[in-house]
Amino acid sequence: MKIKLILFVVAILPVYASSQNLNAQFLREENEFKEAYKNNHVKEVLIRTEIFDKKDPIEFMSDFFSINKQGNITKYQDLSGRKYQYYTDTMSYDEKGNLLIVLNYSITYDSDTLLEATHHKYDENGNLTSVCDYVFEESDFIGDGCLFFQYEKDKLICTLDEEGDTSDLVSYFEDGTIEIDFGFIKSKLKNDKMISEEYSTGDILFFEHNQYGYTRTSNNSDYSKKFKIDENGLPVSSEFYKKGKLTWRETYNFEYYK
Repeated sequence: MKIKLILFVVAILPVYASSQNLNAQFLREENEFKEAYKNNHVKEVLIRTEIFDKKDPIEFMSDFFSINKQGNITKYQDLSGRKYQYYTDTMSYDEKGNLLIVLNYSITYDSDTLLEATHHKYDENGNLTSVCDYVFEESDFIGDGCLFFQYEKDKLICTLDEEGDTSDLVSYFEDGTIEIDFGFIKSKLKNDKMISEEYSTGDILFFEHNQYGYTRTSNNSDYSKKFKIDENGLPVSSEFYKKGKLTWRETYNFEYYK
């Protein structure tokens, strides 16, 4: 028996986003550093995360990415210290570099189990027209869900669920600001950069940018984040603070094409 699932797209918005093309906000795998990866001939990325507890830092998570020569992510692995199981995504693209399919697997020592497949479709102008999720249990199909995109003169106006109901609203303002209302979060972008994220809980995140990254602060002054990029546009680190004290840090390591 087929079980119908409604797709909820949880879009974690990249800080550097196009004000003209909002595709990246709805992709299964965003890649805000595509151009930097391409220009710097990056082949692999390893992100190590440390949590700081009293005295000694403890590495609790590692994320690995394979990058093709066009700067696209072709594989992601969650290497979180699990000895017998980890999770991986594989990505395929069309000739224009648009993300087509993401396959999510659970990997163990003796099997690869497909958990989810996400398909993206585009119109002739490269605008995203649909994102469909197909969910599996022990590799057996159990349900799906789709999100559809509505445009006016190549500007994304809203997304629609399978029942035709509005899911996400996009607003454009005279000063160049774009607001995306996901229901649980309102995100504002201007000049290709995120400027704020307002949550339904009342929390608001503010972004202050400079040439080497950004600082993210909150209306809840206990929390802040500092994100650094180098002179080549590649990410260096993300640091998270609570009450002014460093609580955890992500560092980026690269391998390059010869």
